[in-house]
Amino acid sequence: MTTYHSKYIQQFCCIVILWLLWSLLVTDVGLQQATAMPTTSNSTNDSVIVTRGSYLQMLTDTSIIIRWRTNLPADSKVSYGNTIDNLAWTSNDTALVIEHSVALNGLQANTKYYYAIGTSTDTLQSDSSYYFITAPPIGSKKPTRIWATGDCGTGYTTQTNVLNAYQNYTNGQYTDLWLLLGDNAYNSGHDWEYQSKFFEPYMQGYLMRQTTIFPTPGNHDYYNTTDQNSTDTPYFQNFTVPTQSEIGGVASGTEAYYSFDYANIHFISLNSYGKVNGLMMHDTIGAQIEWLKSDLENNQQQWTVLYWHHPPYTMGSHNSDTELDLVYIRERVIPILDRYKVDLVLCGHSHCYERSKLMHGHYGMEETFDSYIHNASHSSGAYNNTPESCPYIKNANSSSNEGIVYVVAGSAGKLSGTQGLFPHNAMYLGTAAVAGSLLIEVDGNRLDAKFITDTGTVYDQFTMMKDVNISTDTLLCQGNSLVLSASWEGDYLWSNGSTAQSITVSPTSPTVYSVIDGANNCLIDNIHVNVAPSLFATSTVCHNEMRQYSTPSIPNATYQWTITGGTIVSGQGTNTVDVLWNGNGSGSVSVTMSY
Repeated sequence: MTTYHSKYIQQFCCIVILWLLWSLLVTDVGLQQATAMPTTSNSTNDSVIVTRGSYLQMLTDTSIIIRWRTNLPADSKVSYGNTIDNLAWTSNDTALVIEHSVALNGLQANTKYYYAIGTSTDTLQSDSSYYFITAPPIGSKKPTRIWATGDCGTGYTTQTNVLNAYQNYTNGQYTDLWLLLGDNAYNSGHDWEYQSKFFEPYMQGYLMRQTTIFPTPGNHDYYNTTDQNSTDTPYFQNFTVPTQSEIGGVASGTEAYYSFDYANIHFISLNSYGKVNGLMMHDTIGAQIEWLKSDLENNQQQWTVLYWHHPPYTMGSHNSDTELDLVYIRERVIPILDRYKVDLVLCGHSHCYERSKLMHGHYGMEETFDSYIHNASHSSGAYNNTPESCPYIKNANSSSNEGIVYVVAGSAGKLSGTQGLFPHNAMYLGTAAVAGSLLIEVDGNRLDAKFITDTGTVYDQFTMMKDVNISTDTLLCQGNSLVLSASWEGDYLWSNGSTAQSITVSPTSPTVYSVIDGANNCLIDNIHVNVAPSLFATSTVCHNEMRQYSTPSIPNATYQWTITGGTIVSGQGTNTVDVLWNGNGSGSVSVTMSY
């Protein structure tokens, strides 16, 4: 009898345990679904709250899109202005939605705007940290700060540590652009994963509400679907990107890949995992690569930065010698980038950091890399006054404008293992011991990049410059002054002792002025200033008399003559000029020459 009852008691206990486990599972799924699709209610007592965002999209010099999500359907309103106390302008949408997207148009370029989001009756988010700065006019030169995060959407403490370290390092300085390098929400890119592992962690900082996001997808962003051709997935629903050259570049016609301009930088986001018409990025006959070549061909910006997920060179948690997607990208796509003289390539996928020197022409396996053949520079590029650390230099109108720096920055959310030959032979250095993100700063013809670790230290840095080390000749009229400027941004030491970027000179004879980059002694400009005397002559001439005026031979001089009372017969622009008086009898001709 005891055994009989004991048997049923055990069965009963098992049933209770299974029921509890099932209840927990249902609760977990329900929470996930509730996060992905908040419940709605018609009750007027329900409060509308922001559950996602705000976050910024599609920044131009005159417009921006502000997105957010609410728990209940509501209309949309953005109030904005140049001060937090005077949000005088508004943009509204009367549709009742939980996914809010409001465009602000007619903005001034390179201007700071504060904003508040909400409904027609309530403000839901607003304080002095809610602001953005519009882009400068395309092609202009403006100091630009860019944040790049690869494989960031894990929900791990690593992700939060990397965010906090970056915010602390930049110390409140504004970040203009945020590039996502793929695998933005683990493990499968479901909407609830985007909510809990991307939006919620980054909502804790101020970057998401201030800095426009320009994403690229990774393989994990596609794992919620079996169709790699699909654009009907959370990644594409959660981000608004340019498809019709709204921000420069060539129209791609698809959200899968796109380009845009900011200041003097051209950015290209490629899709290295999804398919277009059944073809992947490394299928060079496909639409994506045909578009890429057209976009690069039409690019007029000083800097060109490409970013996608799968790196062509890595020995981190992924192996670019054995994984075919990576092999094919290196063999088929990288030659195109070399041909169009791209400057910088950013990738994720490997949960580590690896960085090359300036390199070109390496399309084979790791063992075939030869630094003497494939590195366009043997410097570290650190530009920190240590041996062999001069910046990488490229000149736009020279055959020396070769070489790309490749960065794998896939540790913004987690770290993983490495291959036996880590870092890849083509990479100057790498680490899988510390997580971090990449800070890129562009100022005119200078680009600086730093890998900021999750503890706030700088693990690596490099500098690239364009069109420096200039030798020029210029002409100055005697008695005038001339402003001379170094061709780079940084430190300066002129031959006259000045440490300013520009100096004003008034030489009385031909003089060569030189400027170097201070103690680094990596750069030098030489400016030869020729000095021309001022010439003026007044002569008495008779009817039909020809009078010739001569000038000294001065290099690079183009003479401009001003004639009063006569007509130039020949010789303008040379060292002599023949002048014929226009009047009758005798008279005078005045001749002035300038340069």
